[in-house]
Amino acid sequence: MKFTICVTPGDGIGKEITVEAVKALEAIGKRFKHQFVFDEQLIGGAAIDATGGALPAETLRSAKRATAVLLGAVGDPKYDDPTLKVRPEQGLLALRKAMGLFANLRPVKLHPALLGASTIRPEVISGVDLMVVRELTGGLYFGKPSKRWETAQGRKAVDTMAYSDKEIERVVRVAFELARGRRKKLTSVDKANVLTSSRLWREGEARNLQDPLVYRCLPQLHGALRDALSLAERQVAIELNASQDNPLAVPEEDRFVSVGNFELLPLVQALDLARLALAPVLTSACERAVKLLQAPVSGLPEGLGARSGLASSGLSVFSFAVQALTAEARLLAPPVSYEVVSTSQAEGIEDRINMAPLAARRLAEMVSLGERIVAIELVLAAQAIDLRSAFPLGGGTGAAYAAVRELVPFTAEDAAIPQDLEPVVALARDLGGIGARPKVRETVR
Repeated sequence: MKFTICVTPGDGIGKEITVEAVKALEAIGKRFKHQFVFDEQLIGGAAIDATGGALPAETLRSAKRATAVLLGAVGDPKYDDPTLKVRPEQGLLALRKAMGLFANLRPVKLHPALLGASTIRPEVISGVDLMVVRELTGGLYFGKPSKRWETAQGRKAVDTMAYSDKEIERVVRVAFELARGRRKKLTSVDKANVLTSSRLWREGEARNLQDPLVYRCLPQLHGALRDALSLAERQVAIELNASQDNPLAVPEEDRFVSVGNFELLPLVQALDLARLALAPVLTSACERAVKLLQAPVSGLPEGLGARSGLASSGLSVFSFAVQALTAEARLLAPPVSYEVVSTSQAEGIEDRINMAPLAARRLAEMVSLGERIVAIELVLAAQAIDLRSAFPLGGGTGAAYAAVRELVPFTAEDAAIPQDLEPVVALARDLGGIGARPKVRETVR
């Protein structure tokens, strides 16, 4: 595999660390057949010396393009003057903020050979194995206002420690997931006795232990549909390449054989199965769309409005549309291959009709409705992503989000709901190729 690493040595010992880390990665690449491409960039004091800023624009662009960032250290004694307006640490903070790096993982594990080097008693520190999870993009470092000023009584300064439910939830989720894979123990370190923001960490709102089934069971639902579609594709290929003549002439035996190779039951049953498998996929998509619009479930403003407390219903109108489309699609799902139509055609010889046209037409209609259901879910999901500021996104999710935002903008407080979703319907029809689209950098409203 090929990986691009943005290397930012920074200052001091960071330069030595990154040199050795690059050597280690090169050895790993050689051993496991990986290719690492290193792009060295400036940050911290070294960047200030060269460009005047702690995080040059080219460094940030390289970091966003890269698979990972290898950071050394920032800080230099010559920048310890508290009156300086540009400091090395500003580069690190800006990098964290721009890339959404909200969780810092700090393992604490003592090597037995260093047991005697600690000032803590050996019986206390022996065998320690901790993982400290620290929040990085909220709190004092990024709270506003943060300033200093002159008064008649002397100088004053203020820093603001602000946290939101969303900032707390995402880092706590990281901590719980790590604890689940370790000793299943988690401790929250705070100052809830004196700090209001710490009490917010303690309180939190009650959460469901598990996500709804329409999220957790998505792989199984889509897997069943993929299997059904594979069967239908196979049966279509068989019928297109089959001889459906009747009777069959067997010249070697000087006879005709009356057969029923024109019977399309295997194909019709495969089309029936495809509709049956598609139905739960569409009903689940509908349920997810409706849940996004419900504040108690999503934790976002009701109807995905631009903010809470609006008089308008936001995008709630899409709830009626998606449920109506789903109801219509669901009615097309029942099989038709068991239908038998009595007939006296050809004196009762041709007494069976396989309903192939009906089976195919119903599947086509169901797919058309499904494209519109998925289009609505895509629009609502993009709105929810913007409201939650859930960046950076994964590769596939990011590509889908960017593709939707090219067609439908964020619905702001004073904006009308999207009037024409047909371009998004066309996008839904082409979702299979969305991963091949050029990457578009996420934009926040």
